[in-house]
Amino acid sequence: MTPIPPISRVPTGNPGLDHILHGGMPEGRTTLVSGSAGSGKTVFALQFLIDGVRKFDEPAVFVTFEERPNLIRMNAAALGFDIAALEEAGLAENTVVVYSSDQGFFLGDHGWYDKRWMYEESLRTPLIVRWPGAVAAGSVDRHLVQNIDLAPTFLELAGVPVPGDMHGES
Repeated sequence: MTPIPPISRVPTGNPGLDHILHGGMPEGRTTLVSGSAGSGKTVFALQFLIDGVRKFDEPAVFVTFEERPNLIRMNAAALGFDIAALEEAGLAENTVVVYSSDQGFFLGDHGWYDKRWMYEESLRTPLIVRWPGAVAAGSVDRHLVQNIDLAPTFLELAGVPVPGDMHGES
């Protein structure tokens, strides 16, 4: 049996988590942070992203589908990461912001209480992108996009190769 080579790690900045992860998150790999609502995913992801950018000069992509922009700013500020200061320093011009959401539940519309029925209300979801130099402010694109296209797009933005077996297109 061929021995498995050791995995290079990037410290998260959280000593307890680094202990559990045997030294940090895997270096050079895409990492999905998941959990139930209120489990601290956003705060952890922000902390890791901020430390990665500040301490290790790592490129970063932050994606959340649960937080409103004002809550993201509040969480980032609680970790000492001032988004307004980044904007004032011009770093926002090198930052892509994507806002999306899950499709909505029917709350009695059409007699349904779910979100898996093919009515207009559950098929359309927001996808708003602020991408300086690539997307003109106020522009509208009518192409159909699926959530499977988001991960390859984010990987490409971060300069990370998209795995050949990943579904979706950038």
